[in-house]
Amino acid sequence: MDYRTKLVGALIFGLTCTGALAARHTAQVSQPLDFKTLVIGAPTTPQQVETALAIPCGVSFGPGPAKCDDLDKKIQEMRRVKCGDSGDGRQICNGTTTMAVSPAEVNLVIGTNGMIERIHLTISDLAYDEVNQALNAKFGAAQHVSHPTLQNGFGATFRQENSLWNGPGGTELLLSQYAGDTDHSSVYFSTRADRDLVSGVSHAPSSDL
Repeated sequence: MDYRTKLVGALIFGLTCTGALAARHTAQVSQPLDFKTLVIGAPTTPQQVETALAIPCGVSFGPGPAKCDDLDKKIQEMRRVKCGDSGDGRQICNGTTTMAVSPAEVNLVIGTNGMIERIHLTISDLAYDEVNQALNAKFGAAQHVSHPTLQNGFGATFRQENSLWNGPGGTELLLSQYAGDTDHSSVYFSTRADRDLVSGVSHAPSSDL
């Protein structure tokens, strides 16, 4: 399964879980929802995104010592977040960044109006507890936490955990312990427009006469 397929599956899965969180609470965090200075629903540029999400050469995620030789620079260039035109006026940014000092695959969407519509991060489930603690420390306790029981393709069941933060202007942050499989967790900053897009809600007029 390629990254795009996993991404769409994780987003749809996350939105399904969000819809199951009962009526959305009116309480919200006291600050804009942001990641590395990038605020969901706020204006940005591809250059600002690439700069904010860049990983400094020499950062090591393994047991070995940190280094920054020519090979590391090539790997960094291959994996860094890059933005490109999607063909419909949006800018799509994909690549690797960090979250709570752990590697994270990111998919960020800049809308045709120059606003950030989506920041979706996929992390290892091993980093879930640390990321959860970091988000609670930054934004306060989630407005809603749920624990639905999920079932995989083999019939095995497991306990999911979804935490939802409400931000200003209809923005949301959804943290899911499992994202399509039990090896990855999902962090999804979204605008209402992006949630509608992913869930297939149409805003077409009732009549085109």
